[in-house]
Amino acid sequence: MNNQKIKTIIKAFTIVLVMLVPLTSKVLAVSNEGKRTEEQKADQNSYLKSLNIQGYELYPSFNKFVNEYFLPIPSEVTELQVDAQPEIEGHEVKVSGNTNLTKDTGTITIVSYPKKGGTKTTYKVNVSKQKNNGLYLTEFKISNGEKDADGNKKYFDIDPELNKDTYKYTVAVSMVDEIKNLDLELKASIESATVEVIGNENLKEGLNNITILLTDSNGNISTYALEVKINLGNTVISEFSKGKLYDIAYDTKNWFVSFISDEKNVIISLVVIGVVLLLIIILIVRKIRKARRMDEKKEKLKHRAQK
Repeated sequence: MNNQKIKTIIKAFTIVLVMLVPLTSKVLAVSNEGKRTEEQKADQNSYLKSLNIQGYELYPSFNKFVNEYFLPIPSEVTELQVDAQPEIEGHEVKVSGNTNLTKDTGTITIVSYPKKGGTKTTYKVNVSKQKNNGLYLTEFKISNGEKDADGNKKYFDIDPELNKDTYKYTVAVSMVDEIKNLDLELKASIESATVEVIGNENLKEGLNNITILLTDSNGNISTYALEVKINLGNTVISEFSKGKLYDIAYDTKNWFVSFISDEKNVIISLVVIGVVLLLIIILIVRKIRKARRMDEKKEKLKHRAQK
């Protein structure tokens, strides 16, 4: 490669550096616009960051994308302390229905919203008082209809083990094929009591919530919550909930926008790009010159040999 081509490469590099100047301005303008857009979106985001009922455990576990929960409490409780933190600092949170809990059932409503107005997000906690009325489950077996080698039905383990004073359970179900519902074998302590199962239809991979209601002839109700975690075992994504995946994408996007919104970061990045391009061109030029010297050396040796 001759000197003219080397000069052409250097000229091209100079043009690239010159183009970086207006490009920097454009990137900064876009980043500032992106920052304003993200701030507007943040104002519209009214999710809760956390939701806790002091002394009790929500069912299912809190997820900002889940708007309804179940909470069993002792019959003597008439007031609950609610700790609800908004995801965006400065947003308002209004709690109602957590006092004067005199009935067997009630609903606590939590509303999160921006101060300046915007989209509201409402969460509901359905409270059910568990009375010591002698009404509880004495049998709680779960299967998907599969049988072992001896022809006996296979059951999944519930966590914790069945106890008359425990009303919330979880079960992990691993299988290859999709299922629509589980086989639940349930017996109440009072033979005449009715057993109603809610949510055991169209089950999907991931988290599913099933509610079991026991009702005796006097109208007393005992409510059980069952959290079913289904893993079909044929996909990696099953290990993550939709909310977690959304959080990862959301946080990554916010990090990128935050990064390019800082003028120093943009300038440093462009300078680094320019330096890398310069180093690449220097290496190319050195390689070309080295190859040319080798060619010249070979030509000289060739001429000497001819003489």
